[in-house]
Formats: sequence, structure tokens, C-alpha cells
Amino acid sequence: MIIDTVVRQHVEECAALRNVRGVLVRAPHVQLYRLRRLDERIAGHLDGVAVSGDSGLALLEAELAEPTPARVFALTVCALQGRQADVLQRLMLLAAALPQAERGFVSALGWVSSEALQGVIRALLVSTVPVHRGWALAACAMHGVDPGAALAQAVQDADATVRSRAWRVAGQLGRRDLAGIAQLALSSRPATSVPEGATQADDLAGRQAAAWALTLWGMGQSESVRRM
Repeated sequence: MIIDTVVRQHVEECAALRNVRGVLVRAPHVQLYRLRRLDERIAGHLDGVAVSGDSGLALLEAELAEPTPARVFALTVCALQGRQADVLQRLMLLAAALPQAERGFVSALGWVSSEALQGVIRALLVSTVPVHRGWALAACAMHGVDPGAALAQAVQDADATVRSRAWRVAGQLGRRDLAGIAQLALSSRPATSVPEGATQADDLAGRQAAAWALTLWGMGQSESVRRM
């Protein structure tokens, strides 16, 4: 039997603890074992929502009247684990429109298991929507999974934001095979025009991310960074 009061408590506690985690994870004095305990509490409340089925999902969706990162995180985790494609689609639209929703959405991609992301990340990587490709790359980085040929395409993406994200992922995953493309990106002149909705700052950020990747690989690009 589903008890609404208990389910609501799981929903509220999950969001509250996720807010706490967002603060603690950036605090230099917090030990890892404390974060692990906090994560276990969050996971317990997420399990409580999940076993309640549609009742839990309905309460989480109602919370999106005010879409905080914590609320979007909780619903996204449940939608991914429960294979709720329609709910996930609505969350993607919300995340693309609101930065605070996007933070919660991307955080959930890193929280769930790789199994829960099967098919999802592949679809996002080939999406025609640039922000979707960026999310997929972020998920790959968080799970330590090399997207393979898709990453080589992403570092040359038409969207500067996706390129920037791709270079950060390439740096983290040690994709030194892309060093030649990174050096070419730095040696070419900055774009005099950028795609609609982008800025010269976006283009510069992509070039700086390529320089960062090269520096991380020990390829001495500090001088290139100063020249940008």
C-alpha cells in the first residue's frame, strides 16, 4: 500500500539533501566519507520514491512548478531509472530552457548507473540540438566513458559551446590522438562570424578549452593561451 505522506516525505527529503550536497561538494573541508553517507541517504529517498511508482513521479512532477536543480535532479533520476521516456522528454525541454533546471538534469546523468543511460546518451550524441550533444559529452566525462569517434566529431562541432565541452572531455579522458586537431584550432585565426545565438566569447572559450586539453597532456601550450 502506498502512503502519500511517506512518499511526500521522501520527495522533500531528497530535494533538501541534494541542496545540501550541492554546497558540501564544493567545500574544501568536507571529507569524502561524509559525502558518501549523504549520497547513501539521497539514494535511500530516491528508492522510496521509485518503489511508489506513479504516485512518486506525480509528486516529483508537481514540484516542478518551481524547478530547482534538486527537484529536477530527483525527477530525472527516477525517469532514467524507470525508463519514463515521456517524462524525460519534458525534462529535456525544461533543462534546455532554464539554467537551474539544466544543472539538476546534468547532475542526474552523472548520478545514475551506466545501465540506466543505455540508449539515452547515444541518442543525445547524434541529436541535432547542440545542447543535447553537450549533455551527452558531460555524461561521458562523469562516467569515464570514451565516446570514441563521436568525440573526434564533437571537437570540430559547428557549435562553439559543444566544441568547448568536447575539448574538456578530451582532456580529462586523455585523448592525445586529438592533439593535432587542437593545435590546428589554436593556429587558425579566430572566427570573424559565429553561428546565430553564439558570441565571439563562445568561440574564444572553445579555443581556450583546446589549449587547456593540450596543456593537460603536457604539450606546452601556455604561450598559445597567452596569445589568444
